[in-house]
Amino acid sequence: DAQESRGLGDVYKRQGMTLFTRPAGGPFLWAGFPRDIDVQKVAQEAVSEGLLLAPGLLFYPDQRPIPWLRFNVCYANDPTLMRFLRRQVDAGG
Repeated sequence: DAQESRGLGDVYKRQGMTLFTRPAGGPFLWAGFPRDIDVQKVAQEAVSEGLLLAPGLLFYPDQRPIPWLRFNVCYANDPTLMRFLRRQVDAGG
């Protein structure tokens, strides 16, 4: 629901992530890192921790790199994911 999506946006901001836009509802949240990093590389690193991340380029017909990840709100508050994202932010992501 919309309130849950907005709450997740706050959680991601506290993790140090940048929101593409403040979510008003819907099944997805778009977020990136405070600095320009290769989100494809981050997604590949996530696999080693059992996480599947969706780099934004997967949602463009020309697959052009963009600095955003798309998160499904059903899984967006997973503790393993939160720890992983925090480490990425702390490491300069």
